[in-house]
Amino acid sequence: MLAAVVVAVDQWTKSAILAGLGPGATVHRVQIGPEWLSMEYAENRGVAFGLLGATPGIAAVMATLIAAGILWYVAQRRPSWLLTLGAGLTLGGAAGNLLDRARHGFVVDFVAIGVWPNFNVADAAICGGVLLLALDMALHQTDEGTATERSDA
Repeated sequence: MLAAVVVAVDQWTKSAILAGLGPGATVHRVQIGPEWLSMEYAENRGVAFGLLGATPGIAAVMATLIAAGILWYVAQRRPSWLLTLGAGLTLGGAAGNLLDRARHGFVVDFVAIGVWPNFNVADAAICGGVLLLALDMALHQTDEGTATERSDA
């Protein structure tokens, strides 16, 4: 359910950016706060942060494999709020960016913060979700290590 919300918010914001700041607009950047924060239309044809250049096929395959790995990991684990939240954010973000690649041939990015590459709602969800999944994995490994140490004693 969280993944569906992430996809909906991501696609809604990207549609608004395409309409307001996209290729047909006269202005492609709008300041929304301090000088380091703005909305700026950008087309990301690579993977994360524009890496690997124009490789939409590779990006789609990578996203699909990573999503499959996350689903496998979730199926192996006892559900926790960290796992559920992390998986929902990550899968929703991946789906939002995959939809862009299928519809446009690129991912629409629009959040511009300082010198960082532009990003979008899906990218933020993926980053937050991966952090939560990593935390869940770390806690799970710690629990397993503690249980193993107790049984060895």
